[in-house]
Amino acid sequence: MASKKRKVDNENRVFNPAWQMDFAFAEIGGKPMCLICQKTIAVLKRANLQRHHEQLHPDFSVAYPQSSDLRSQKVQTLLAVFHAQRSMFRGIIKSADNITEASFRVAWNIAKAKRPATEGEFLKDTFMDCAESLFSEFKNKDDIIRQISKLQLSDSTVTRRVELISDDLFSQLLNDIESSEYFSLALDESTDSTDVAQLAVWVRFLKGEKFVEEMLTLLPLTGQTRGEDIHSALMSFFRGPGKNINMKKLVSVTTDGAPSMVGREKGLIALLRKDPDIPAFFSYHCILHQEQLCSKLKCGQLKMTMDTVTRTINFILAHALKHRHAYPDLTMHAEVIWLSRGNVLDRFMELLPVVRIFLKEKGRRDLLAPLEDNTFMHNVAFLTDVTRHLNALNLKLQGKQKILPMMLNDVAAFEAKLDLFAQQLQERNFTHFSVLHSQVTEPASFSPSAYCSYLRELKDEFSSRFADVKSLTPVLAFTENPFACDIQATSVAITSEHFNVERAAFEEQLIELQHNSILKERHKEESLDTFWTKCVLKDTYPALIQCAEKILTCFGSTYVCESAFSAMGIIKSKQRSRLSNRHLTDCLRAATSEQQPNMKLLVKKMQTQSSH
Repeated sequence: MASKKRKVDNENRVFNPAWQMDFAFAEIGGKPMCLICQKTIAVLKRANLQRHHEQLHPDFSVAYPQSSDLRSQKVQTLLAVFHAQRSMFRGIIKSADNITEASFRVAWNIAKAKRPATEGEFLKDTFMDCAESLFSEFKNKDDIIRQISKLQLSDSTVTRRVELISDDLFSQLLNDIESSEYFSLALDESTDSTDVAQLAVWVRFLKGEKFVEEMLTLLPLTGQTRGEDIHSALMSFFRGPGKNINMKKLVSVTTDGAPSMVGREKGLIALLRKDPDIPAFFSYHCILHQEQLCSKLKCGQLKMTMDTVTRTINFILAHALKHRHAYPDLTMHAEVIWLSRGNVLDRFMELLPVVRIFLKEKGRRDLLAPLEDNTFMHNVAFLTDVTRHLNALNLKLQGKQKILPMMLNDVAAFEAKLDLFAQQLQERNFTHFSVLHSQVTEPASFSPSAYCSYLRELKDEFSSRFADVKSLTPVLAFTENPFACDIQATSVAITSEHFNVERAAFEEQLIELQHNSILKERHKEESLDTFWTKCVLKDTYPALIQCAEKILTCFGSTYVCESAFSAMGIIKSKQRSRLSNRHLTDCLRAATSEQQPNMKLLVKKMQTQSSH
């Protein structure tokens, strides 16, 4: 039987300090190194060092005899020279690393500002020009300028830096998702400047004690954009190499409500529900889109009124050289733009006297006649007031980190306001309709019936549109205020397959929580997410934490997707239309991420060199 091969590393050999004088060797990095030729010996044995010294440097002992002061001085000199050389090289490497890190930071800021990679050279030239004046009184001015001149900021370098930063951010994100217990998705689709459909996928999860919202990916849909196509692109991403995203952690999916997303048979949500690897999850339309759909005008007098206002504005804007009044221009109305209708009507009412004069001068009696009709102007004024209220709601619902319970509260409050508005308007009380009040010259003869009917229809539309989200009301109420929720109603709701919580444990823990006076006070003092992540102990109330975290993980809207598309429009503008899909994703991730790239690690992976 063959003998086992020796492993020298396991023999625990130790460098003998006497060998430094005997053979001019020093221990560097755990290896014996000859101070004369600076070669290292693999095996730390006295015989190996002696053989190297006698065979390669036989004259050294003649010139510097053993145990002499001359030999001692020479060895110390050789050791000092080595350390000086090593310090010098370390300084050079450190300087190059610092320059490379600075280059990464500039590229990071360029990407965050959504600027093109060509801005790098411009910034470098600006740095150089500023440095002459800024550091004129510094003794090391020349050294500073020399360092700036070495910055690597060519367009290709900045592009590579942004790609590496994006890869690092994505790697961090995947690790964070893997460490989290649950996550939710928000999906929306839009087209870029080259008419390529892009699917924005955002993820929300709990990281430590904070809920995080980050762009997971941007998927180009180069063919059709049916539900099957979106599903195929999405699952190819999730099941792609190196992703390691556990879909069993999925809690909810929020979409824009398009047929390709919510179609009963072939929509994305339906296809995801059929996947055996994906557990039961919540799905609902974006609350922002729901609110906008509710505010869309149906047929009838109000829609005809809005159409007439739009035609009037378009006519004025078509005569660009002749509508430059001292007051700012009218705003063009577009159905797809948030707050558009309210802005249009507000501006239209403010410029009404000027608009009438302009139409009269142009001889457009067909457009002028409605503006002189009391009923028509009452309609315009009523629409102006209503859209102001809708815009106020819309603004409350916009923004990042909007949690589902609070957004539903805003919607419920608006529904209650609609009841109040209808009741007061029926009594000819114009408290919440200031513009309409300004147009009604004879309140006694004013008939509010049509407007009250519209307000009631609007409320019914809200109730219908938000029915799917309102089905979660007991759990949302529990998450918002566990001390005031109905235990029976909540415990029934949490037994659904979405929560997978034992009812008995939930009820007992909820009763215990409701009788905890300390936590009741903390609930009044802290924000909702802080209360559940920091104050309520998971070991004590595991069932409650599980339900609350799932609800707080849900997206309330696809606002983050919409904001990403706004950034995409800036990044891939007509001037940068040749951006590849990969680089568009990299730039968008860098521009929208709240994470910080690991600059030190990125530099460590680089073979650093200065700009020439």
